Amino acid sequence: LLPVATRVSLDRCIIAAAKHYFIRRYNTVVFSLPISEGRKEDLAPLATDRILLQEMYKENRWSVVMKHFGGRPQGRDIGYYPKSYLIQIRSRNEAKINIKYLSKFVSWNPHAKFLIVSSQVFDEPEEVALEAFQALFAANTVSIAVMLPDPQNNTNFLVFSWRPAANYTCSPDHLEALLINTCYFGNIKRKQTWFPDVLRIKHQKDYGCAVKVSYFIWPPFVIQN
Repeated sequence: LLPVATRVSLDRCIIAAAKHYFIRRYNTVVFSLPISEGRKEDLAPLATDRILLQEMYKENRWSVVMKHFGGRPQGRDIGYYPKSYLIQIRSRNEAKINIKYLSKFVSWNPHAKFLIVSSQVFDEPEEVALEAFQALFAANTVSIAVMLPDPQNNTNFLVFSWRPAANYTCSPDHLEALLINTCYFGNIKRKQTWFPDVLRIKHQKDYGCAVKVSYFIWPPFVIQN
């Protein structure tokens, strides 16, 4: 069972990040629960969800849409494009599966900000973050941050962003996870964005990668008084 301090630190760090990056009040945040089932004797994920949702409710800043997939997407769609996704994972391959399900909804918005979090302690958090970046990058998303507990101190959370690897070839397989910040009980160590646009600009400018653009013809409107 995970220590209570680890869960509380994660929840406070999520709230702190949401205040900074899910800026507009009353925006909708899609909160996607872990795919895999936890052990019955391990109540840590349930406690995490309860504490986190309680804190988000007290903040009164966002509408929260919760999704849990039991095999395939079911139920009603959101109806509009969310600007923020909060994805909780329990194992290292869950980000890929979660994105696979979320991307099937009409309301899927790859241009939103994605924050991947976990209260599970991984021996190699950088590799877990890299796998999450590769999964989301393959789904045409670039505004991604991953927050995972430090194996040496479970109440300290490591924040990762991504950058092109030295042998970058415009492929999700040629990315690197970059440790950019840490968070401890809601206290973010460095004042810097977790979603830097400079990476996206560098990706397009320096590497000559194709940028996919979709367009449509908007008919003119005639307004009569």
